[in-house]
Amino acid sequence: MQFAILGPLEVRDDNGSPVAIGDGNMAVFLDALLCRSGEWVRLHDLADAVWHDHEVPPSAYGNMRTYVWRLRLLFAEHGAGQRIESRRGYYRIRVLPGELDLDEAREAVESAQAALGNSDPERAVELLSKALVLWRGRPASSFREPTVHGPDELYWTVRERLAEAYIAAGWLDGAVTVLRELSTDDPFREGVWVSLVRLLHGAGRRSEAILAYHQACSILDAELGTEPGKELTLAYRAVLVDEVDLAPAPREPVTRNDLPRVLPQLVGRRDAVDTIEKVAREEKTAPTLVTLEGLPGVGKTALAVYLGHRLGADYPDGQRYVDLRAHSSRGEVSTADALRRLLGLTRPQNEVASADVDQLASLWRATTSALRLLLILDDVVDVEQVRQLAPGAAGSLVVVTSRHGLTGLDASLSLVVEPLRPAAAAKLLASDEFEDPPDADLVARQCGYLPAALHVAGERLHRQPGRTLSNLAVRLAEQGGRRIELAEVVDRILTSYWRLPDDHRLVFRRLCLIRDARITAVAAAALAGTETDHAEKVLDRLLNEHLLRRVSPNRYALPALVVDAARQAMLAEDSPNEIRSVRERLDATASASSVA
Repeated sequence: MQFAILGPLEVRDDNGSPVAIGDGNMAVFLDALLCRSGEWVRLHDLADAVWHDHEVPPSAYGNMRTYVWRLRLLFAEHGAGQRIESRRGYYRIRVLPGELDLDEAREAVESAQAALGNSDPERAVELLSKALVLWRGRPASSFREPTVHGPDELYWTVRERLAEAYIAAGWLDGAVTVLRELSTDDPFREGVWVSLVRLLHGAGRRSEAILAYHQACSILDAELGTEPGKELTLAYRAVLVDEVDLAPAPREPVTRNDLPRVLPQLVGRRDAVDTIEKVAREEKTAPTLVTLEGLPGVGKTALAVYLGHRLGADYPDGQRYVDLRAHSSRGEVSTADALRRLLGLTRPQNEVASADVDQLASLWRATTSALRLLLILDDVVDVEQVRQLAPGAAGSLVVVTSRHGLTGLDASLSLVVEPLRPAAAAKLLASDEFEDPPDADLVARQCGYLPAALHVAGERLHRQPGRTLSNLAVRLAEQGGRRIELAEVVDRILTSYWRLPDDHRLVFRRLCLIRDARITAVAAAALAGTETDHAEKVLDRLLNEHLLRRVSPNRYALPALVVDAARQAMLAEDSPNEIRSVRERLDATASASSVA
């Protein structure tokens, strides 16, 4: 099979014959799956893609089941076999190497990067030019969620890399053409204007460089009300004094702020903010390192970003944000790739592309040795990744978020971000439209006082006129109600579950069978049919992952929404007979304990 989504959707069988998908909702559904081929895609996300500009109809999930049934028939008729897989609440499409044009374009970018690293820019130009031909016009869906690895952002990356390859090959006219196209498509990306001004100046086209600078200034002022950044200003000054320097030497570090947008309000975190501010302003001989760990959805990233904006002025050499995606369905960001991104504005491309991770880390420390940077490392993989990404200056601040404890990291401050207190959670949920403190308290309790769950609940109220806090509280209290209404948060918790070893997952998902704060190592051993010593090790790991909380020296409990995640995993992976057998073992253990 051949799937083409970089333009109108096209599907062809192995003989080159077209497969009639049409251009309606089924085509948009298939396009949404192919954009994330190999990933489990939530039904909610697929529905948003298909009905993005309309209210999702009650028949949406039935319609999508029909699309899957029809697509499976079509693929089978054309000899493609079973391509669309399903599990509770998700679909996934499987494509083979060489079948999807999006994958072909991604591979071209990787190969071109390697060619540039090997000082072969002509080969890079050839690869990227062929990749550009893959884009054939407007896609089947006029709405695609923007992602770093998605078709739209990849189209930008291909052209950006092509401009770099043209410059490295000495083909300046080609580079100017591509950069002008990029500045037209997205005039707010200041880095493109910097490259264009420098390139025009270096090519002896001084008046065009000045004109490009003033175009950028006019757009930034009219649309964003901002002045040009430091790097663009420096490029313009070089034009005015006619200082030409196109050599690939390290550039002056760029003052850059790429922090995400701060939330309108951050409630219940005043003590944490005050503590971190105090530590950040203490004199140190190494970068200040603050770690924030806790349960998925507890608000670690929101707190880190809030601190970044609040303290940013104290770090004049830049405020950087890197999402390491340790628990993302899109896959982890390697330490080497993260370092290349951080070094991208300060070092020449060929120097960065060809270096290994240790060389990149050394280069990063050297580049930042005299800078005061604020760096947020979000959702890190492990301690070693933090060590490699930490800047080299004593005056810098690094804020790290992690779902698990970072044992062995010499942090200036380590905080466990807990769920909100009840009053703060109710305040976050309530608004002028939904002021009803008793019902807000009930909903907040059902949300486990997790900010992510409270935001989802609030969005549901706003998007569904006529719905009240009272009936939402009733719905959340129903069996299975939280798993449906707060599915986004439950899914985030399950990404931690999938990273556990098989024997740990077995224990975790069956812990939902133990009510209240009655989890013990003996009971956990009964759930898995294992030894108590092994069960204790599993419980320790779950504690470190913040999927379990200790309520007394030998007793534990699952947080509210973690119970729902465990139950969802159990229903998906354990048969009814297995669950019945586990319940019997658990009852027998409880009876033996009571007799003893």
